[in-house]
Amino acid sequence: GDGVAVPRDNWAALRVTRNFGQRSSFGAIVTQRHNGDNDNRAFGVDLSYKPTAQLGFEGYVAGSDNSQPEGRSDWSGGAAAIWTGSVLMGRLGVDHIGEDFDPEAGFLLRKGVDRYLVRAAYEPRPHVWRLLNLHFEVDSRVYRSVSGKVESEAHRVDLVGLRTSRASEAYFYVADYFERLAAPFTIAPGVTIAPGAYRFDDVGVRYLTHSSRPLSVEGALEYGDFYDGQRLSNSFTLRLRPNRFLRSETTWQLEDVKLPAGDFSANILRQRFALALTPRLLTNIFVQYNGQAKVASLN
Repeated sequence: GDGVAVPRDNWAALRVTRNFGQRSSFGAIVTQRHNGDNDNRAFGVDLSYKPTAQLGFEGYVAGSDNSQPEGRSDWSGGAAAIWTGSVLMGRLGVDHIGEDFDPEAGFLLRKGVDRYLVRAAYEPRPHVWRLLNLHFEVDSRVYRSVSGKVESEAHRVDLVGLRTSRASEAYFYVADYFERLAAPFTIAPGVTIAPGAYRFDDVGVRYLTHSSRPLSVEGALEYGDFYDGQRLSNSFTLRLRPNRFLRSETTWQLEDVKLPAGDFSANILRQRFALALTPRLLTNIFVQYNGQAKVASLN
Protein backbone atom coordinates (compact mmCIF):
# COMPACT_ATOMS: atom_id res chain seq x y z
CA GLY A 1 0.00 0.00 0.00
CA ASP A 2 1.32 3.41 1.05
CA GLY A 3 4.01 1.90 3.28
CA VAL A 4 7.72 2.63 2.95
CA ALA A 5 10.15 -0.23 2.35
CA VAL A 6 12.87 -0.35 5.01
CA PRO A 7 16.00 -2.44 4.35
CA ARG A 8 16.80 -5.26 6.72
CA ASP A 9 19.16 -4.02 9.43
CA ASN A 10 21.51 -6.32 11.37
CA TRP A 11 23.98 -5.31 14.09
CA ALA A 12 26.87 -7.03 15.83
CA ALA A 13 29.53 -5.98 18.33
CA LEU A 14 32.44 -7.78 20.00
CA ARG A 15 34.64 -6.32 22.72
CA VAL A 16 37.51 -8.00 24.55
CA THR A 17 39.78 -6.53 27.20
CA ARG A 18 42.68 -7.81 29.26
CA ASN A 19 44.23 -6.43 32.42
CA PHE A 20 47.97 -6.44 32.95
CA GLY A 21 50.11 -5.18 35.78
CA GLN A 22 48.38 -3.57 38.73
CA ARG A 23 46.44 -0.82 36.94
CA SER A 24 46.74 -1.26 33.16
CA SER A 25 44.69 -2.85 30.39
CA PHE A 26 44.48 -3.26 26.63
CA GLY A 27 41.56 -4.21 24.46
CA ALA A 28 40.08 -4.57 21.00
CA ILE A 29 36.65 -3.99 19.47
CA VAL A 30 34.88 -4.94 16.25
CA THR A 31 31.41 -3.75 15.22
CA GLN A 32 29.38 -4.44 12.09
CA ARG A 33 26.15 -3.13 10.67
CA HIS A 34 24.50 -4.62 7.58
CA ASN A 35 21.89 -2.22 6.18
CA GLY A 36 20.47 -2.85 2.73
CA ASP A 37 23.37 -3.15 0.30
CA ASN A 38 25.94 -1.62 2.65
CA ASP A 39 28.18 -3.42 5.13
CA ASN A 40 29.76 -1.08 7.67
CA ARG A 41 32.60 -2.32 9.86
CA ALA A 42 34.61 -0.60 12.56
CA PHE A 43 37.57 -2.03 14.44
CA GLY A 44 40.09 -0.72 16.91
CA VAL A 45 42.59 -1.38 19.65
CA ASP A 46 43.13 0.64 22.82
CA LEU A 47 45.60 0.84 25.70
CA SER A 48 45.41 2.23 29.23
CA TYR A 49 48.81 2.19 30.88
CA LYS A 50 49.34 3.41 34.46
CA PRO A 51 52.93 2.98 35.61
CA THR A 52 52.05 4.62 38.94
CA ALA A 53 48.86 5.34 40.87
CA GLN A 54 49.04 9.00 39.75
CA LEU A 55 50.41 8.87 36.18
CA GLY A 56 48.55 7.31 33.27
CA PHE A 57 48.62 7.15 29.49
CA GLU A 58 45.78 6.27 27.16
CA GLY A 59 45.69 5.68 23.42
CA TYR A 60 43.62 4.11 20.69
CA VAL A 61 43.63 3.50 16.94
CA ALA A 62 40.46 2.65 15.03
CA GLY A 63 39.35 2.24 11.45
CA SER A 64 36.11 1.85 9.53
CA ASP A 65 35.06 0.83 6.05
CA ASN A 66 31.86 0.64 4.04
CA SER A 67 31.03 -1.54 1.07
CA GLN A 68 28.92 1.35 -0.29
CA PRO A 69 29.36 3.95 -1.63
CA GLU A 70 32.62 3.13 -3.37
CA GLY A 71 34.05 1.41 -0.31
CA ARG A 72 34.81 4.49 1.79
CA SER A 73 37.27 3.88 4.64
CA ASP A 74 39.16 6.05 7.12
CA TRP A 75 40.76 6.00 10.54
CA SER A 76 40.77 7.69 13.93
CA GLY A 77 43.33 7.75 16.70
CA GLY A 78 44.13 9.52 19.91
CA ALA A 79 46.44 9.72 22.89
CA ALA A 80 46.31 11.31 26.33
CA ALA A 81 48.46 11.75 29.41
CA ILE A 82 46.72 11.92 32.80
CA TRP A 83 47.91 12.94 36.24
CA THR A 84 45.61 12.13 39.18
CA GLY A 85 47.07 13.37 42.42
CA SER A 86 45.42 14.05 45.76
CA VAL A 87 45.50 17.82 45.15
CA LEU A 88 46.56 18.34 41.51
CA MET A 89 44.92 16.72 38.49
CA GLY A 90 45.54 17.22 34.80
CA ARG A 91 44.94 15.80 31.35
CA LEU A 92 46.49 16.50 27.93
CA GLY A 93 44.91 14.83 24.93
CA VAL A 94 44.73 14.89 21.16
CA ASP A 95 42.43 12.99 18.79
CA HIS A 96 42.21 12.71 15.01
CA ILE A 97 38.91 11.73 13.37
CA GLY A 98 39.06 11.27 9.60
CA GLU A 99 36.49 12.76 7.26
CA ASP A 100 35.25 9.30 6.19
CA PHE A 101 35.58 7.60 9.58
CA ASP A 102 32.09 6.16 10.06
CA PRO A 103 31.35 3.72 12.93
CA GLU A 104 27.61 3.29 12.29
CA ALA A 105 27.11 1.01 15.30
CA GLY A 106 28.41 3.71 17.66
CA PHE A 107 28.05 7.42 18.35
CA LEU A 108 30.17 9.99 16.53
CA LEU A 109 29.35 13.67 17.11
CA ARG A 110 31.86 15.11 14.64
CA LYS A 111 34.31 13.89 12.02
CA GLY A 112 36.97 15.40 9.80
CA VAL A 113 38.57 17.15 12.80
CA ASP A 114 41.53 17.14 15.14
CA ARG A 115 40.55 17.66 18.77
CA TYR A 116 42.84 19.07 21.46
CA LEU A 117 42.07 18.92 25.17
CA VAL A 118 43.76 20.55 28.16
CA ARG A 119 42.43 20.18 31.70
CA ALA A 120 44.01 21.15 35.02
CA ALA A 121 42.40 21.09 38.46
CA TYR A 122 43.59 22.12 41.91
CA GLU A 123 41.75 20.80 44.97
CA PRO A 124 43.29 21.97 48.26
CA ARG A 125 42.02 20.61 51.57
CA PRO A 126 41.59 23.51 54.02
CA HIS A 127 40.55 21.27 56.98
CA VAL A 128 37.52 23.39 57.71
CA TRP A 129 34.50 21.84 59.45
CA ARG A 130 32.48 19.66 57.00
CA LEU A 131 34.47 20.93 54.01
CA LEU A 132 36.36 18.16 52.24
CA ASN A 133 38.08 20.29 49.62
CA LEU A 134 37.92 23.38 47.44
CA HIS A 135 38.01 23.13 43.66
CA PHE A 136 39.58 25.28 40.91
CA GLU A 137 39.71 24.07 37.32
CA VAL A 138 40.56 25.10 33.75
CA ASP A 139 39.16 23.04 30.87
CA SER A 140 39.81 23.83 27.18
CA ARG A 141 38.74 21.95 24.05
CA VAL A 142 39.57 22.98 20.49
CA TYR A 143 38.27 21.37 17.30
CA ARG A 144 40.23 22.04 14.11
CA SER A 145 39.26 20.79 10.67
CA VAL A 146 41.66 18.56 8.79
CA SER A 147 42.31 21.56 6.52
CA GLY A 148 43.71 23.43 9.54
CA LYS A 149 40.85 25.88 10.28
CA VAL A 150 39.52 26.16 13.84
CA GLU A 151 35.86 25.09 13.87
CA SER A 152 34.98 25.22 17.58
CA GLU A 153 36.42 26.17 20.94
CA ALA A 154 35.09 25.67 24.47
CA HIS A 155 36.96 27.08 27.46
CA ARG A 156 35.64 26.84 31.02
CA VAL A 157 37.14 28.15 34.26
CA ASP A 158 35.74 26.99 37.59
CA LEU A 159 36.40 30.12 39.62
CA VAL A 160 35.54 28.35 42.86
CA GLY A 161 33.97 25.08 43.86
CA LEU A 162 33.60 23.02 46.99
CA ARG A 163 32.89 19.46 48.08
CA THR A 164 31.59 18.69 51.56
CA SER A 165 32.35 15.67 53.72
CA ARG A 166 28.87 14.36 52.82
CA ALA A 167 29.80 14.46 49.09
CA SER A 168 27.66 17.49 48.17
CA GLU A 169 29.24 19.73 45.52
CA ALA A 170 28.76 23.25 44.14
CA TYR A 171 30.68 25.21 41.48
CA PHE A 172 30.65 28.71 40.02
CA TYR A 173 32.23 29.06 36.57
CA VAL A 174 32.65 31.22 33.49
CA ALA A 175 32.88 29.90 29.94
CA ASP A 176 33.95 31.14 26.52
CA TYR A 177 32.88 29.57 23.21
CA PHE A 178 33.76 29.95 19.56
CA GLU A 179 31.77 28.47 16.67
CA ARG A 180 32.42 28.81 12.94
CA LEU A 181 29.33 28.07 10.85
CA ALA A 182 30.07 27.24 7.23
CA ALA A 183 26.38 27.08 6.31
CA PRO A 184 23.09 28.46 7.70
CA PHE A 185 22.12 26.66 10.92
CA THR A 186 18.43 26.12 11.61
CA ILE A 187 18.39 25.85 15.40
CA ALA A 188 14.58 25.89 15.77
CA PRO A 189 11.59 26.00 13.41
CA GLY A 190 11.73 29.38 11.67
CA VAL A 191 14.96 30.43 13.45
CA THR A 192 18.16 30.24 11.38
CA ILE A 193 21.62 31.48 12.36
CA ALA A 194 23.61 32.93 9.47
CA PRO A 195 27.04 31.55 8.50
CA GLY A 196 30.01 33.22 10.14
CA ALA A 197 32.35 33.16 13.13
CA TYR A 198 30.80 33.66 16.55
CA ARG A 199 32.45 34.06 19.98
CA PHE A 200 30.26 34.26 23.08
CA ASP A 201 30.53 33.92 26.87
CA ASP A 202 28.34 32.87 29.77
CA VAL A 203 28.41 32.31 33.54
CA GLY A 204 26.92 29.44 35.45
CA VAL A 205 26.52 27.46 38.64
CA ARG A 206 26.11 23.74 39.06
CA TYR A 207 25.38 21.69 42.15
CA LEU A 208 24.66 18.15 43.29
CA THR A 209 24.14 15.99 46.34
CA HIS A 210 25.38 12.43 46.48
CA SER A 211 23.22 10.02 44.47
CA SER A 212 23.52 7.23 47.06
CA ARG A 213 21.12 9.05 49.39
CA PRO A 214 17.37 8.30 49.44
CA LEU A 215 16.77 11.81 48.03
CA SER A 216 19.35 13.66 45.90
CA VAL A 217 19.36 16.52 43.41
CA GLU A 218 21.60 17.77 40.62
CA GLY A 219 21.28 20.88 38.51
CA ALA A 220 22.87 23.74 36.62
CA LEU A 221 21.94 27.30 35.67
CA GLU A 222 23.70 29.25 32.89
CA TYR A 223 23.15 32.69 31.40
CA GLY A 224 25.02 34.64 28.77
CA ASP A 225 25.59 35.31 25.10
CA PHE A 226 24.65 32.71 22.50
CA TYR A 227 25.84 33.25 18.92
CA ASP A 228 24.44 36.75 18.19
CA GLY A 229 21.83 36.64 20.98
CA GLN A 230 21.32 35.48 24.58
CA ARG A 231 20.46 32.20 26.25
CA LEU A 232 19.17 31.08 29.65
CA SER A 233 19.75 27.39 30.33
CA ASN A 234 18.41 25.50 33.31
CA SER A 235 18.49 21.81 34.20
CA PHE A 236 17.26 20.06 37.34
CA THR A 237 17.32 16.38 38.26
CA LEU A 238 15.55 14.76 41.22
CA ARG A 239 16.66 11.24 42.20
CA LEU A 240 14.76 8.94 44.57
CA ARG A 241 16.08 5.70 46.09
CA PRO A 242 13.29 4.50 48.42
CA ASN A 243 14.97 1.10 48.86
CA ARG A 244 17.80 -0.99 47.46
CA PHE A 245 15.66 -2.30 44.61
CA LEU A 246 14.13 0.82 43.05
CA ARG A 247 15.53 4.08 41.68
CA SER A 248 13.72 6.99 40.05
CA GLU A 249 15.28 9.91 38.18
CA THR A 250 13.27 12.90 36.94
CA THR A 251 14.94 15.61 34.80
CA TRP A 252 13.64 18.92 33.48
CA GLN A 253 15.74 20.92 31.02
CA LEU A 254 14.88 24.39 29.72
CA GLU A 255 16.62 26.35 26.97
CA ASP A 256 15.28 29.92 26.57
CA VAL A 257 16.98 31.55 23.58
CA LYS A 258 16.59 35.05 22.15
CA LEU A 259 18.20 35.73 18.77
CA PRO A 260 17.82 38.47 16.14
CA ALA A 261 16.37 35.79 13.85
CA GLY A 262 13.71 34.88 16.44
CA ASP A 263 13.08 33.67 19.99
CA PHE A 264 12.24 30.16 21.14
CA SER A 265 12.08 27.99 24.24
CA ALA A 266 12.79 24.27 24.42
CA ASN A 267 11.55 22.12 27.28
CA ILE A 268 12.72 18.53 27.70
CA LEU A 269 11.33 16.18 30.33
CA ARG A 270 12.95 12.85 31.16
CA GLN A 271 11.81 10.11 33.52
CA ARG A 272 13.82 7.01 34.34
CA PHE A 273 12.91 4.05 36.55
CA ALA A 274 15.38 1.29 37.44
CA LEU A 275 14.35 -1.91 39.17
CA ALA A 276 17.08 -4.28 40.41
CA LEU A 277 15.48 -7.50 41.61
CA THR A 278 18.84 -9.22 42.06
CA PRO A 279 22.47 -8.13 41.59
CA ARG A 280 22.31 -9.82 38.14
CA LEU A 281 18.93 -8.62 36.89
CA LEU A 282 18.21 -4.95 36.14
CA THR A 283 15.22 -3.42 34.36
CA ASN A 284 15.30 0.16 33.04
CA ILE A 285 12.39 2.25 31.78
CA PHE A 286 13.21 5.60 30.17
CA VAL A 287 10.64 8.13 28.91
CA GLN A 288 11.50 11.48 27.27
CA TYR A 289 9.36 14.31 25.90
CA ASN A 290 10.74 17.13 23.74
CA GLY A 291 8.33 20.05 23.91
CA GLN A 292 9.68 21.93 20.91
CA ALA A 293 9.73 18.95 18.58
CA LYS A 294 6.57 17.50 20.21
CA VAL A 295 8.17 14.07 20.27
CA ALA A 296 7.83 11.48 23.02
CA SER A 297 10.03 8.39 23.19
CA LEU A 298 10.02 5.26 25.33
CA ASN A 299 12.91 2.90 25.89
